[in-house]
Amino acid sequence: MGNIRPLISICVPIYGAEKYIERCATTLFEQTYDNIEYIFVNDCTKDNSIQILKQIISKHTRLQSLIRIIEHDRNRGLAAARNTAIENCNGDFILHVDSDDYIEINTVELLVKKQQENNADIISFGMYMHKSTKTVIINPPYFSSAKEMAVCLIARKVGINLWGKMIRRSLYKENDIRAEEGVNMGEDYSVTPRLAYYSKKVDIVNKPLYHYDWTNINSYSHNFSLQNARQTWMAFEIIEREFVNKGEQYTKALDIAKIDIITNQIIACCNDKRYIEYFASLKEKLRGINKKLWKTVESKRRVVLYLKNRRLISIYVYIATFVKNILYRA
Repeated sequence: MGNIRPLISICVPIYGAEKYIERCATTLFEQTYDNIEYIFVNDCTKDNSIQILKQIISKHTRLQSLIRIIEHDRNRGLAAARNTAIENCNGDFILHVDSDDYIEINTVELLVKKQQENNADIISFGMYMHKSTKTVIINPPYFSSAKEMAVCLIARKVGINLWGKMIRRSLYKENDIRAEEGVNMGEDYSVTPRLAYYSKKVDIVNKPLYHYDWTNINSYSHNFSLQNARQTWMAFEIIEREFVNKGEQYTKALDIAKIDIITNQIIACCNDKRYIEYFASLKEKLRGINKKLWKTVESKRRVVLYLKNRRLISIYVYIATFVKNILYRA
């Protein structure tokens, strides 16, 4: 069943996190499980994140030999920071934690306990999503097999994030799995389906242990731009190349993912005249995809696939958002 007490590598990319790094690092250093190494990657942050981190480290003298801060010589982006952490860790398993998030102090202990029950390669766990006015609990979906997990990840029907999962390090090494440097929006999507596909067994801890801070307006996921939108498609193309010839269930999942990305980006860009040409290209991408698969998009979002006029979509999105906000406050 593997090591009795496996070494866990906690990997944290750092850029622009001075408001959050103390909270993050403190929960990592106070874990109830004690066989952990900590890999922080400084992606040339311009703020005081590293100085604050070093202050926290100085208060945990027992752990100092287990903590490394690796310096990039230039800002290379989130994907490169994740790759650097993986290349420099020694653990049997990897746990990704973003520097503006944090975890429960018994997270690693519970994950290791679950992993040793059935020798799983990936253990998923739940999260608290902290929004500006409320906190939502999201527990992980259960999968009957690793291949089912891979299909659901490809189709983007479950959380595609690397955080929220403890992952056997050998999956990266033996299958040459890396994020594409420069693809910082959707970089997790270019990796997680491949990790699941090459896994033999997956499992879950059905508890919220990860605290995802949705209030950080500077995070990649909060900002739409043509650069981010195109990087999302680059991540999709990586997955498409990997799975397009692996069977019908995977090609169908790829089409579902394409519809999901198109829907999200239509909604995100329809109000901005700067994106008129990009909007038209999204509509063009819908051609050739079986319309029966459009039903995989929830109905309130699916409407934008049928409306052809950008202005009509803009009005619909405005009204739908207005109604949602009213219901949200109720």
